[in-house]
Amino acid sequence: MLNVIDLGVKNDGSEDISTIVNEATAQGALYFPVGIYKVAKPLHLKNPVYGAGYSRNTKIDPGHTWLVSEIESTEADVGVINYAEAAAFNVENLNIICHSQECGIRMGACSQSSMTFFEKLGIYNVRSFGFWIEGSGSRPIFFENITIFGSRDYPIPGVGIHLNNYDNRISNVEIMGCRVCIDLCGCNSYTYGNNLHLWTGPMSGKDNGTWWRGTRGIVLENSTFSGSQIYPDTCFYSLEAKTDTCAFHINNIFYWEDGSTGGSPDFDGKFFHCPDGERAIFQVCGGDIAVFQKSEKNGRNASVYTPGTGIRDVQLRTDLPLETAYMEQLFFCDALPDYTVEYREKGLCRVAQVLMGADQGYTEGVILLENGAKYRLQVVKKNGGKGVAEILPANPLATSVPFVIRPNEQEDSFTVYLKKTNETPETIRFTAESQCPRFRPVDFGILRSPYHEDRTREVLED
Repeated sequence: MLNVIDLGVKNDGSEDISTIVNEATAQGALYFPVGIYKVAKPLHLKNPVYGAGYSRNTKIDPGHTWLVSEIESTEADVGVINYAEAAAFNVENLNIICHSQECGIRMGACSQSSMTFFEKLGIYNVRSFGFWIEGSGSRPIFFENITIFGSRDYPIPGVGIHLNNYDNRISNVEIMGCRVCIDLCGCNSYTYGNNLHLWTGPMSGKDNGTWWRGTRGIVLENSTFSGSQIYPDTCFYSLEAKTDTCAFHINNIFYWEDGSTGGSPDFDGKFFHCPDGERAIFQVCGGDIAVFQKSEKNGRNASVYTPGTGIRDVQLRTDLPLETAYMEQLFFCDALPDYTVEYREKGLCRVAQVLMGADQGYTEGVILLENGAKYRLQVVKKNGGKGVAEILPANPLATSVPFVIRPNEQEDSFTVYLKKTNETPETIRFTAESQCPRFRPVDFGILRSPYHEDRTREVLED
């Protein structure tokens, strides 16, 4: 590696480094010791670049390596760092402060000949793109330990990572204050993500309506995203599929909808969005969705409801009451996950709660006790009529029906209780086998109050 200080570069921010760096890059990798480096013209590099200090703070300090842009650009067609040739390169352990509409790091159309690593990087004040990459190659591009911050206004396009490459890895990445956090495109491209926090609010705090309606967490176009520990935080569309060839496969998703308005009048966003008529794949296993009531309209997204049956074991945290008006907030998919509750107490122990939000429909669920006795819960509501519920034995061990069905105060809503006559432990398994949208048993085993207590556990005197 060549130490840029030995080449005559100043690291106190006093002189433009672009001419010296652009001339030296063909000789080999460049090393930037801690300090502040003024960049007045785009750096067009041909080899790796290494700094000596990555900061997760937007404040420029001489204890880390900072490339401070003074590039005047009205178009997102240049970067502070630019690569335009096929190469295996690394950019590691430094920070970039953008100035106008330039990208932080721009990689032009080329075919990757080997793996590329972006690691321990901070890119700040992003108005166009933090990363703009048209790799078009089959070799992986790695993003690891990255922080990207948008500007304090409402920049457009304001994209954290724009990536068009066949094979990608994104790990331990925080993108804050960008309008679109991650934009993935490319024919049959695959991206693997882990531990991503994606927040779209502008750094100044308040949102406006134009900005808010355009915010996205992860956007796919002809792409597949497989990830774990994904946190799309306050986005109009948290996950968006632009084409039916897209697929999301996520283990452990986290979402927070806290009722903040931020000056935006729009509450019709969605957690998952795809164009009308498109059938993108959306599979989620595990995680938390938090929906709390703090304003007249609940949250920035009007809905965390998602059609489809690809969602399992997602726990909802809410303080909303069981009401038809909140169906969209309280449910995350058409098919509820199976759940289990356990009681030691004697009395009437809550098993399931049913809310019939539709004018007509049918729901069928199975209740399985620890001794193997199986029962079938059937609920039907004819158009214009009232809901009717019945529990029937479903196997030879179910010789009697030890359940009580009690109506709730709300019309067409009732609770199912197991009648326990002793204090021995009893595990009850509930499975919703068939159900219509907006007409379903409510699994309060996966609904938690703001203080995390289990809302399913309720015991009444017999």
